Amino acid sequence: MMKYILYFLAICGFYSCGDDPTQTYTLTNETDYSVDIHGFSHRGVEGNEFIVSAEIIKLKSLESISFERNSGEMFDNRTWFSEDAIDSVRIFFNNEKLLVIECDLGSTNSCHSIFQSKNTASITLEDYDRAELID
Repeated sequence: MMKYILYFLAICGFYSCGDDPTQTYTLTNETDYSVDIHGFSHRGVEGNEFIVSAEIIKLKSLESISFERNSGEMFDNRTWFSEDAIDSVRIFFNNEKLLVIECDLGSTNSCHSIFQSKNTASITLEDYDRAELID
C-alpha cells in the first residue's frame, strides 16, 4: 500500500497535481488617447455577422494592463480576450476615431500583434493614424 501512495505522490509532483499552467499577457496603449478595444469573431458565419463577442478592454493614455490566461493543450487563447476565437477587433480612440482590424487565425504572422500569441502587444500611434473619424 505504501508503494502505491509514494507512486501517487511522485506522479502528482511530476504533473503538479492539477495546477493549470498560466501565462501573463501585457497589453500597452502607447498613444495619448484612451482606447476601448472590442473583440469579435466571424468564424463560421457568412457575411459580417458576429457569432462571439468578448469583453471590452479599456486602456487610458500610456497605460498597460496584464491578463492571466490558462495555457496548454486544452486552451487556445491566441488573442488577449477570454474568448478563444476572436478574429476581429474594433479599437476606439477617445470615441472619436475607429480602427477595425481583422485576422485569419490560421496564420497570424502578418496580423497585428494583438492577434499573435506573444506575451506583449501594443496599440501604437501608427494604429491611431490608420483609424478613421467616427461620424
